[in-house]
Amino acid sequence: MRHRELDGIRGVACLIVLFDHLIISILSSRFSEFPGAWRLSQWLVGGVDLFFVLSGFLIGGILLDHKRATNYFRVFWIRRIGRIMPVYYLLFASFCVVLLIRPWIDAPWLDQFLLKNPMPVWTYAVFLQNFAQSIDGGDGGARWVASTWSLAIEEQFYLLLPLLVFILNRRRLVVLALLCIPVAALVRGYTWQATGSMFTGYFLLPGRMDALMCGLLAALALRHAPTFAVCRRYRLVLDVAALGVFVMLNSSLVGGSTNSGSFVIMASDFTFRSVLFAYLILRVFLVPETSIYRRFLSGRALVFFGTISYALYMYHPAINGLLFGIIYGGVPVLGSFGEAMVVALVIAVSIGLAWLSTRYFEMPIRRLAGRVAYRETRPELDEFALGSANARL
Repeated sequence: MRHRELDGIRGVACLIVLFDHLIISILSSRFSEFPGAWRLSQWLVGGVDLFFVLSGFLIGGILLDHKRATNYFRVFWIRRIGRIMPVYYLLFASFCVVLLIRPWIDAPWLDQFLLKNPMPVWTYAVFLQNFAQSIDGGDGGARWVASTWSLAIEEQFYLLLPLLVFILNRRRLVVLALLCIPVAALVRGYTWQATGSMFTGYFLLPGRMDALMCGLLAALALRHAPTFAVCRRYRLVLDVAALGVFVMLNSSLVGGSTNSGSFVIMASDFTFRSVLFAYLILRVFLVPETSIYRRFLSGRALVFFGTISYALYMYHPAINGLLFGIIYGGVPVLGSFGEAMVVALVIAVSIGLAWLSTRYFEMPIRRLAGRVAYRETRPELDEFALGSANARL
């Protein structure tokens, strides 16, 4: 059963990323002067964390619900290929074309942003660019395809999680997820401290698995009747705890600048945000459908952006660099009325192209892949199937 609220959450994540990439990041020199700017920037970076948590929740839920299917691996991968590969390889192909024709184009601005410091091309083709980006230690390399690092992490997660769900029972999955969460924070903290670059651990699955595992834990809680009942009974307590985490994340208790504490403490920012995001996703199923919370998330605008979020997330960096390059002959920057108009144009073109891509390119392929159905080995409920009932609440 599809929930509009989850599309709305995906829309929130996408809008946060767009606001960061298309406005705040190109105001960085001025933005950094404002009090509290560092803390806000962490929430903007958190848009990707929200994507990861939601992915762990949705993909984990799909695997849990169909664990007993005889064609479990085959159907999962056919549907993932139909969902991820078309847009991904379309963007990758456009990047390769630009690299090939670059020597014959008089556009030096391409090398300043969109093609600056690309990772080895073959790494993008096999979803290993995040390793190259981590070794490089920079800000992600060529902006044309820089956003694909998160897809690489998700693809690596999709390779591991189906096997883990298949071979482990619920209790062992919970233990594994709980162990992965602090390990991820330690990996981030250690690699940042050892290299002096936050991006070393930022681009790697071991350093981001806390977000994915928080999502998986939310999916497990939804599918375990006793746990779900406890969450529903003590929802107000959980709401207060979530508010406490939010306040803490906006205080000096967690994180801060590199001069205010260790990198390990800074790394915990990501973990606490992921825990908060996982609860906010689970909360959709804990409150009535008529609640303000669910009505807000299921609003038409957020659901629309959630529906086109994948294409919008993938395409907007290239559109941003191309329009600023063509119009101003330089990298994206926001400091004048004219540049603000270009930003507005970038947003409009990105949304329009994402809508066209979603409706006429992605959806037909996804419908085709969706024709391959899971074949269950038995009709009765297994240990995870309670989620189907809980999801209707």
